[in-house]
Amino acid sequence: MVASPRPSRPTDRQYTLIVARNVDTGEIKYFISNAAACVPLPDLLTAVFARRQIELWFERAKQEAGLGAFEVRTYRSLLRHWFCSRLAMYFLAAQTQRLRGEKSADHAGTGGGGNQCPGVDDLEVHVALAG
Repeated sequence: MVASPRPSRPTDRQYTLIVARNVDTGEIKYFISNAAACVPLPDLLTAVFARRQIELWFERAKQEAGLGAFEVRTYRSLLRHWFCSRLAMYFLAAQTQRLRGEKSADHAGTGGGGNQCPGVDDLEVHVALAG
């Protein structure tokens, strides 16, 4: 353990400890939040439990792009990995959208308007922002 050059001091920042217990399994989870005191507890819990879904989405996206087993050790390689993952996902999304209307009408559920994920923005905007 490396000694700090100056002793730590308390700050005026306040944190909230959230303890959640699953009534079915008895599992207890602990979360720390630095949100303002005026944020309602249901909003905090929504944000806390949404994290797992986001992690699952990223994991699935990496697997579909063929980069699921890739491990990084440096920040530069992390950025390269992130960029390759995003680029591959954009390519797959663009090809899926391009091919979506090419099947004949006798295939059920094909050739639709491409709104399989309503409310999701076009990926081009996100890629442009990432660059």
